[in-house]
Amino acid sequence: MHKVSDIRSALVAVLLILSLSLSAQTLISNPTLETLDSSSKTLATQLAAAISTARSGNAQVKVAIGNFLYEGAVPPLGSLWGNNLMSGLVDTGNRNFAVLAAPGGQDFTVQGEIVSLGDLLRIYTRVVKMADNSVVFARHHDLALNDVVAGLMYSSGSAVLPRDEYESNDDMDSAAAIQVSLDGTIVEANFHNDSDYDYYKLSIPQNNAAVRIYTSGDMDTTIELLDSYGSTLAEDDDGADNGYNARVQQTLQAGTYYVRINNYDSTSGYYSLHVDFIEPPRPDSYEADNSSNQAKTIAVNSPPQQRSLHEDDDEDWVRLDITRNGMYEIKAQPTAESSVDTYLEVYNSQLIVIGEDDDGGDILGSRLEIQLQAGTYYIKVYPLSGVEDAGTYVFSVRSL
Repeated sequence: MHKVSDIRSALVAVLLILSLSLSAQTLISNPTLETLDSSSKTLATQLAAAISTARSGNAQVKVAIGNFLYEGAVPPLGSLWGNNLMSGLVDTGNRNFAVLAAPGGQDFTVQGEIVSLGDLLRIYTRVVKMADNSVVFARHHDLALNDVVAGLMYSSGSAVLPRDEYESNDDMDSAAAIQVSLDGTIVEANFHNDSDYDYYKLSIPQNNAAVRIYTSGDMDTTIELLDSYGSTLAEDDDGADNGYNARVQQTLQAGTYYVRINNYDSTSGYYSLHVDFIEPPRPDSYEADNSSNQAKTIAVNSPPQQRSLHEDDDEDWVRLDITRNGMYEIKAQPTAESSVDTYLEVYNSQLIVIGEDDDGGDILGSRLEIQLQAGTYYIKVYPLSGVEDAGTYVFSVRSL
């Protein structure tokens, strides 16, 4: 026959298991350090009861706190959660288990994972019996993403951030519509996790609108400008000021366009998107110079010429008369306010290409070192489609 005390103990164990399964989830809608501390301390009390029930006989057992991992690493939130649980277990009155300062030789391990679920972070907590690797207790807490949680999730460059107001905008169908004003538009957004990328929808009201789109901030971003069918009109990686941000500029006709902002380093963080209407470059003083017959002359080692590619199909032809055999440097460098991607080609007097360059200069500028004999040459400069279809640049030729 079973003793009444044995039956009572069995009933208590069953009720404990039922109560755990019925209350296996807790939602913390506005996490703070105080609410996280309170929730983990409450959880520690439940852990202590589960461990006491699961131990064999009356022997004192050893308990260790394991890791709470997020994508293979322990973020500050995981450390905080584990430390709070350890503190709560140590403070448990009349406990029949020892809490180890570090794992090693324990009978039970308290461990878990942190998982991103959209606007929530879920912390799974389990008690594992080491003898047979069975789970004797399981519970999870859902934390609404806010600045407190975001600040606790940074770990080795990885973070989970609260979703910005433009989410979900992960494809063209869900692109966030932004209004472009004459004074410019700034969108403050973020990559809320390391696989996030963002689409924005632009409506251009008039034809021949010169539009500049660029990012700012510490994130390494790329930009793609797409037409209404999703075809790429322009793209850039590091064409903006600090070498991390991106910039494109295009002359657009009235219609709908899309901007995709990509996360080059696959890390989460904040960025700003800028969309400005700008005054398109005006024809420079060397126009018309759209053919070799119209080419204007530049002298070797003369002051650089301030030029512009004022349309996406503009070509600038330059005549160069060489009087001495030697090496020469030919450059077409965008000005500071421009990111036009220049391309230059060098022709001999029979208009046969003898040299060319795309990005041999600074960033998107073209630069060519070439051996030239005495004679007449022509240089053609034009914009490459992809970053900025028009803009100003400085043209120069010097002997080396």
